[in-house]
Amino acid sequence: MVLDKVIFFYLLSVLLNYILIKKNNFFFTKRIFDKNFLKPQSFHKIPTIRIGGIIIYILILANLFFFYDKSNFIYSIIFLGSLFYFLGFAGDIQIHIKPEVRLIIMLILSFFIIYLFSIKISNTQIQFLNKILTTNLFFSSVFVCLCILFVINGFNLIDGFNGLLTIHTLIILSILYYLCSQYQNTENIKNLIMILGAVCLSFLFFNFPRANIFLGDGGAYFLGSTVSLIIIEINNLNLGIPPFFFAALLFYVFFEVFFFFF
Repeated sequence: MVLDKVIFFYLLSVLLNYILIKKNNFFFTKRIFDKNFLKPQSFHKIPTIRIGGIIIYILILANLFFFYDKSNFIYSIIFLGSLFYFLGFAGDIQIHIKPEVRLIIMLILSFFIIYLFSIKISNTQIQFLNKILTTNLFFSSVFVCLCILFVINGFNLIDGFNGLLTIHTLIILSILYYLCSQYQNTENIKNLIMILGAVCLSFLFFNFPRANIFLGDGGAYFLGSTVSLIIIEINNLNLGIPPFFFAALLFYVFFEVFFFFF
């Protein structure tokens, strides 16, 4: 049954991506095209649609609404993912927001959702930090907020070369799926990982090696927020996986953020 759903979402994603590429005049705007051929990471020679993340966003949202019992984990993905997707989508359709303003908006939005749905990191294997996180709700929310923002901005930074972000996401999802398959009571997370992997794989077909479509900021933000929340949920299940393993898993993403700031 799960495999049937994965195949269905994969084929539906292929179809929707194909329609988006071939019938993009439906949007009646040229704002959705990337025409900057001079930037260093530019491999395309013709205007290329850059709102491919909308397919991933819609399908994952549909999957969460119709196939999952609602919980704080599911609601946090729906609301946080949606808020960040539309923030990134604004940039994709050339609504320019100053970087400092965008960062402030991201901080406010993420902190609000984290506080609202009590999203926490329950174990870091650092005793004094664990004690603060469990006793101070404000500090805990700020800490989680910064962690998620690091991942989201890291995902956005590595999105530029054809296939890089999507392939890296698939690697992370594959490792997370393998970890979850070793434990019980992780069916919902495994199913979500499989569906997310399927729609990312279908997108990769159109994005690598020759890009007919780009994820855009919206797609990168949505993938970053979803993956970060999945990792937090797996960490909080106390499956015996060291938290530093997840830090190592996201090392490349963190490194890009640190490198960018330096």
